[in-house]
Amino acid sequence: MKTETITVNKTEDNPKGIDLEIVKPTTSLEQRLLSHILVPYIKQAKERGAIPYDLPDSFTVEYLREGTFLAQAGGASSAGFYEPPKPIAIFGLRTAGRGFDLIHAEAARRAGEQKAEGDAGKAEAKADDAKTEETPVASDSSDG
Repeated sequence: MKTETITVNKTEDNPKGIDLEIVKPTTSLEQRLLSHILVPYIKQAKERGAIPYDLPDSFTVEYLREGTFLAQAGGASSAGFYEPPKPIAIFGLRTAGRGFDLIHAEAARRAGEQKAEGDAGKAEAKADDAKTEETPVASDSSDG
């Protein structure tokens, strides 16, 4: 694995965005391992209230690209029918000293899709334009 700097939260007010140093897997084994390990961290962050958007009880995480991971819902419905995967959120691991922070942004919905609460959907946006939030995860903070 290696770390790489990415830029997020580019806006008209902040055209340069914010640079984050994130963990980037370099092999398919590292991609699968981090995808597997991220699921319980994401669930813990949701339980603590650190993720403000809806996450289903069951979801998968797979490596997307450039150090980012995509959480998706889907599979068999309660009626037993197959449902295609639906993007939920994009995650990454940001380096923070000797530890790591979970960074995340809700996946943009396609125009016309609606949230469960009935909010009108937004046009799909680039991941770089999504508001990224940081959530601390377990880290080795021991000195020495």
